[in-house]
Amino acid sequence: MSTYVRRRLGGVSGSIVSGSAERPGVPKVLGYALPPKDPKRAIVEFDDMDLYDLPLGSPESFLDYSAVVVYAGAFEIFTGHDGRLCDVRSATYDLDRRDREAHTMGQKGIPLILLVPSIPQRLENRPVPETADLFRRLMSTLPMEWELLPKPVANLKALVPEFAELIQKHGVANVAFVPTLAYTGQATVIAELGAIYAFCMGPNLFFLPSHMPHNHDDACAIAALAARCVLAYRQRISTEMPGWVDDFRFQCENALRAEAEVHRLALSKLEAGIESYTARKVALCYQSDPLVKVIVSILREVFELQVKTEDKRIEDAAIVDENGNVLAVVEIKGESGSFKREHVNQVDSHRERLNLPAKTRGLLIMNTNMKASSLAEKDEAPHPDIIAKAVAENVLMMRTLDLLRYADLVEQGMRSRADFRNDIFTNAGWLRVEDGAVQVVKGSR
Repeated sequence: MSTYVRRRLGGVSGSIVSGSAERPGVPKVLGYALPPKDPKRAIVEFDDMDLYDLPLGSPESFLDYSAVVVYAGAFEIFTGHDGRLCDVRSATYDLDRRDREAHTMGQKGIPLILLVPSIPQRLENRPVPETADLFRRLMSTLPMEWELLPKPVANLKALVPEFAELIQKHGVANVAFVPTLAYTGQATVIAELGAIYAFCMGPNLFFLPSHMPHNHDDACAIAALAARCVLAYRQRISTEMPGWVDDFRFQCENALRAEAEVHRLALSKLEAGIESYTARKVALCYQSDPLVKVIVSILREVFELQVKTEDKRIEDAAIVDENGNVLAVVEIKGESGSFKREHVNQVDSHRERLNLPAKTRGLLIMNTNMKASSLAEKDEAPHPDIIAKAVAENVLMMRTLDLLRYADLVEQGMRSRADFRNDIFTNAGWLRVEDGAVQVVKGSR
């Protein structure tokens, strides 16, 4: 159940609300990952809307809101030194999900609003990848290019009346939009001054100028105003074109709609498949009960093992045969560091608690280096002394990274489920999976 703090701008936090916190008849707008970063989950009340102020990585779907507001650059972090931008990292898991949701929003008629402050186009020696942020991805699909201005442009001319207040208060442009050769007038220009500084593509995708907010309340106020402008504009154009107009259909339009539906169904199937893999990858960042659930699911669904869990000891499990006899005890953990002696000892204690002989295999599956900032940093080998202890205690250690890699090999047909059973039931040490190869390490790197 989701929990939020309900508040007003500039005031003290109000009550904590859980579950459905909607005010009847009030638009529910999402301000996603608004700058500066704030991990708190809040509902900011305005007279005419509720702004759900949620941080990056929140589980809520974009599709559950009347409108969604995101700043360009929300999903990327730049690194460098001496004022130079050397590299960029993205919140790829969340970004991929929001990219898919953005396309579905267009189909469902939910407006997505991109507020565009100053955003880099180049790193020190190469362009910023088009895939690094939601703004960059969306722009790469449109007949428009964007360019970072050498200095901000103020006093923009609002061409759409609903956006006049936003342009007057916050419309300092840092980016200009330039039509490509493929452009045939598909966009509605919202603000210009010798160049295009704000536009919408259809009724659902908006690119609006904004300065970088001074504080989080400032970002919430700008996001709410942008959403207010968009909702008012959409109401006007909807009024100008009543719903019955769509009752008239061109035959070619019907054919296109039928084809689009086929593609939508195929896309939904593909997205469901992608989500199933994304659900597995949380094994690289979860701990405690959520980690246990995903690991048990992988052992059951991918490797077709019978796994028994314990309610009172959430990190303990066992692999059993069809008669319920224990084949291996399993310890599942998430830690900020790597394997330690105490973790191996806990597997042995698990065996003793179940009155099992020392020859019963112990399987220690651990999400190591939970605070890693990259996959390379995550991919750290256990210390040789700990591997040697695992061999002595009849324990097979496996990082969640190794488990996912093994699952990938099974699904590719490069290894079998029988191979996995043989590896975990007949070996002790560290089960290392790398570059398509499986190796049991006994105490040396």
